[in-house]
Amino acid sequence: MKKKSIICIGLSLAMLPSLFSCNFFGTASSKTSASSIGENTSVSTAGSSAAASSSLATSSSSSSSSSASVTSSDEKAYEQVADAEKYDFNKNKNLTCMGDATLNSLGTKKILVIPVTFKNCATFTSAQLAKINKAYNGEASDTGWQSLKSYYETASYGKLTIESVIADPYVVQMNDYETDATIADTAKDTSFEGRVYNQTYSTGQLADDIVKSYSSKYNMADFDLDNDGLVDGVEMVYIGGREWVNGSDDPTSVWWNFTYIANTTNNEPNTHIAGVYFWSQLTMLENGYYSTDIDTHTLVHESGHMLGLDDYYSYDYDSNGRAPENPCGIVDMMDGNIGDQNAFSKWLLGWTSPKYLTGKVDTFDLTLNSFADTGDCLILRNTSTDPWNGMPYDEYLMLEYYTPTKLNEQDSVMGYPEWKRAGTGGCYKKPGLKVFHVDARLANVDTSDLSTLAYTDTLSRNLFYAASNTGSSSMDINTSKKTGEKTYNSPYRLIEAVPATGIDYFGSSDYSHLGDQTVLFGNVLNGCGGLTFSMEKMKSIFPNGTLFNDGSTLDYDFMVTNQTDSNITLHFSRV
Repeated sequence: MKKKSIICIGLSLAMLPSLFSCNFFGTASSKTSASSIGENTSVSTAGSSAAASSSLATSSSSSSSSSASVTSSDEKAYEQVADAEKYDFNKNKNLTCMGDATLNSLGTKKILVIPVTFKNCATFTSAQLAKINKAYNGEASDTGWQSLKSYYETASYGKLTIESVIADPYVVQMNDYETDATIADTAKDTSFEGRVYNQTYSTGQLADDIVKSYSSKYNMADFDLDNDGLVDGVEMVYIGGREWVNGSDDPTSVWWNFTYIANTTNNEPNTHIAGVYFWSQLTMLENGYYSTDIDTHTLVHESGHMLGLDDYYSYDYDSNGRAPENPCGIVDMMDGNIGDQNAFSKWLLGWTSPKYLTGKVDTFDLTLNSFADTGDCLILRNTSTDPWNGMPYDEYLMLEYYTPTKLNEQDSVMGYPEWKRAGTGGCYKKPGLKVFHVDARLANVDTSDLSTLAYTDTLSRNLFYAASNTGSSSMDINTSKKTGEKTYNSPYRLIEAVPATGIDYFGSSDYSHLGDQTVLFGNVLNGCGGLTFSMEKMKSIFPNGTLFNDGSTLDYDFMVTNQTDSNITLHFSRV
């Protein structure tokens, strides 16, 4: 999608499984006994203090936290980002998919949840209202997976608590849609669907009407913690006669799940209006996949948009109606509606502080703990000729140690029904290292004079991500600047999975590698795809072969030397 035009419309897996790129993080605890594990080719690791070779010893015991072999006491091989929240979305809302309406991702936030029905439709039962409350505010045990609250408390390592106030049901004083075919979808159609079709009403206006109507029932200032006159989050859960699965019967595309913006500013003093809002049918919560008839995967995904995260699947379609590629590897809540959020996303939200290499040490060992449990992650970037700019908004590799724990666990044990026809149908079942190639470089948004178009490391309001996981929205900066015409379909993507095999699994519409353990680096006897990383080995995955998109080189290779259920040790060697 072109940034800021169609804003983060999320889909339910139940609605359109063929469009989702969804990877599955494993669960069952993989206790590895001491063993020798090898790749087909040996890798020289001269200078390693860990006796690294083409074999890997594993243990079920936990090793110590991150440590490095350095050449002197005053040299550090890596450091940790000290000011991670300085560049998060809360301070750079213009870089989010929701702009200034984005819900703050730190602290305790209240959102307003409104059960919505129409004058010709049934009212909510007490059981349905109880179900909505459990989906939003319940314990994980109340849903069989997670509630919205429990998911984001876990994903944020306790840094975000979403408290949802379930309001009294609101009855829209219109029929949901016109049943008379001679009137439906014409200028005479005064139903909700008809007015949306005729562009005389919208879901955003409905959110505003509800906020204004309920201002006497609820203190709207409780939902406006940044005091900008906008209710920080409005979530409307409706029941009616139509659902998205009616497909072509819905000319407005209003009967599906999406997150959008009602308003970005409020110019009326002492009043409140809606900011960002979510719109979804009640049946989205009633898939019944687990032990209860509650499923919050889509709710969690859409609320990720409220926090500012983009979709990581492609909006493009091939002739079969499928995404032509799955850049992120179908591995993420903002890609496939499943499992945890990735390290790039959590950094943008202020929930994790990555480590990064200093370039001061030629060979060293580094241990990463379970990302799901601790938030431990690592940035790899050129350390000498073109070093990292210190922000999430650059090009780099992001490493995280995947474990089938926490938010990854249930989707690995049970799988996810819509995906049973593809890949494993679930998350990765055993631990392994995930490697992402991130290209979050920013360019100036004022393109009236394309000769000035350029990447920049200076933050301002007029910036956008040049790369997108939707090819038709990924801007080719150099060509646009050269020709004076906006040119898209750049080969660069915002976030791409790098499979350990060095094979580009995700550059096509093939979903067979969904949840495939060979994507992960690590214990090959557990099915991981390899122990070593080098740009030469991975050159088929990167658009410029052994170079990053910006033409720089990565000056370190690494290999896995030890792996347990809770951490993984990597040996780094300067190239």
